[in-house]
Amino acid sequence: MNLGQLWSRLLGEGVGVWLDADSKLRIATDASPEMKLLVRENRTVVTDILKAQEIVNDSGVQAVRVMGGYAIAKAPGELPPEVASALRLLSMDGLPLVHNTEGRRWLDYESWRLQQVTARFDTLFDAGERQRWIEALHAERDEHLQSRRRRRSA
Repeated sequence: MNLGQLWSRLLGEGVGVWLDADSKLRIATDASPEMKLLVRENRTVVTDILKAQEIVNDSGVQAVRVMGGYAIAKAPGELPPEVASALRLLSMDGLPLVHNTEGRRWLDYESWRLQQVTARFDTLFDAGERQRWIEALHAERDEHLQSRRRRRSA
């Protein structure tokens, strides 16, 4: 199983994985034994991706919608090497870089990823089916985020 397949399974099954305060990989207690084993077997890669997401989110670099697709928006100046490495790991290094001086609304990585997935299915569904599918995805994501918040606050 490659990394994309693993990540898709984690997202598809709503399995929460995160790094705790000591940067140790954690997985939701309600995850199936099979998913726990997959995460354990791929611990290094999953940890690297989560760290890369943190680096990108903390850097102020964001994915923005531009005419014809998406770009990486950043403050003027050079892109820090650790951010460039994180973008490479997240397969976002192929996106064009733009300077964000207009104060536009930026997307976080998860929103960008969701839009990438939904854009691929545009031709597979009619408009009503697509809208219902997107609403279901948003509801699942919101429930997953609420679940993570409840676990962290407990």
